[in-house]
Amino acid sequence: MLLRVRSITYLAEAINGYELVDPRGRDLPRFAAGAHIAVRHGDSAVRDYSLWNDPAERRHYCIAVLREAIGEGSRHWHEAVRVGDIVEASMPRNNFALTDEAQHYLLLAGGIGITPLMAMIAELRRRRADFLLHYCTRSPEATAFRDELGLLAAQGRVRFHHDGGDPARGLDIAPPCATRSREPISIIAGRRA
Repeated sequence: MLLRVRSITYLAEAINGYELVDPRGRDLPRFAAGAHIAVRHGDSAVRDYSLWNDPAERRHYCIAVLREAIGEGSRHWHEAVRVGDIVEASMPRNNFALTDEAQHYLLLAGGIGITPLMAMIAELRRRRADFLLHYCTRSPEATAFRDELGLLAAQGRVRFHHDGGDPARGLDIAPPCATRSREPISIIAGRRA
């Protein structure tokens, strides 16, 4: 399908958000939390990007692109893609689905791996489900969606971890998992980029 870039926003250091819409203003195909689309701009290579907006929204798809020093695709998005451009996109696919069976959800995100979890958080909030997100980045400046997640952090549902890029300062999640009862828990992790 063809989509138009409606807006480009700064999400964090080296991370831009791209809002994609139907050029004729029609609703887009439904997707479930954790889904991604394959996207191509012009003659660039096809790349997969997670959808981070609320799955209940049908008017747009939102993706986030981390500019990587050696990433040709990410460099292209940051340097060449402009508002109004047309991109080719696949139908949403989901290899990272949110389970329905858990009593509690432990979400783990590192860097740009937060993107699919943002859609999951929207879904979990709609379900009024119990969840806790641990979000690991190098610094506050490299933390995408920091403002959006701030309220949830104040409620104790999000914990930010900044390691300065030092693996020795990585996240230890053993204590939160060990304190849970025998109720089903779902652990969902987004990769660190």
